[in-house]
Amino acid sequence: MTANRVYLSTTIPYVNARAHIGHALELVQADVLARHHRRIGDEVRLQSGTDDNSLTNVLAAEAEGISTRELVHRNASAFAGLREHLSLSFDDFIRTSSDPRHRPGVERLWRACEASGDLYRKSYEGLYCVRCEQFYTEAELSSSNCPEHGVPPQPVAEENWFFRLSRYAVPLRDAIESGRLRIEPTSRRNEVLGFIAGGLADFSVSRSVERARGWGIPVPGDPGQVIYVWWDALGNYITAPGYGTDPNLLKPSVPWPLTVSSHWPP
Repeated sequence: MTANRVYLSTTIPYVNARAHIGHALELVQADVLARHHRRIGDEVRLQSGTDDNSLTNVLAAEAEGISTRELVHRNASAFAGLREHLSLSFDDFIRTSSDPRHRPGVERLWRACEASGDLYRKSYEGLYCVRCEQFYTEAELSSSNCPEHGVPPQPVAEENWFFRLSRYAVPLRDAIESGRLRIEPTSRRNEVLGFIAGGLADFSVSRSVERARGWGIPVPGDPGQVIYVWWDALGNYITAPGYGTDPNLLKPSVPWPLTVSSHWPP
């Protein structure tokens, strides 16, 4: 019987503070699933990491009176240390601020989207929640506050790069409805389809260097902008396996290295 190739990943948390019990729960759940697949003979890659390039990390460092790099290194190292503390079986761990695989992959993804016409610049005004790292419309607010954190968002006006998400509404809907893109459980699948049906708007994928305090990955060819943290961070799921640095690792015929010692510990 041919073994399945199973790629499991956790979310990667901001490191503006140390880990809490919620992080431990997710890590242990992912580890249990990985161990199950290994026991039944599947080829497994379990990946985790840290989201280092957010403005929340910059503000946390300012509040402590230390450099952003110092705070990120300290807290990311604590997250990485959970591997031993919780007896986890990660095959890989990526830190988005310092892992040599990450930035080349993010830059390659940016250039690919730019070449396909998915990126453009425009001036924008909106209400921005720093802790969420996202813009909100008036209709999305709760009593003029961020619905997640209960604080008023900041008015922001600047020129950023935008991603043409609107052009992908039909392909995404078709992929999900046909089952080519499977979302589980069904309730989440229906939630995503409902979100798409409501209309997909283009969204900002960069921030000015000034507002980002100079922290983050610069936009290729535009040094006055840094790549939006969610665009940067979500790339970890492909940059760690080699997108931008070792494309052979992404080919189905090539086995995954189940121990990436050159990047562990970070």
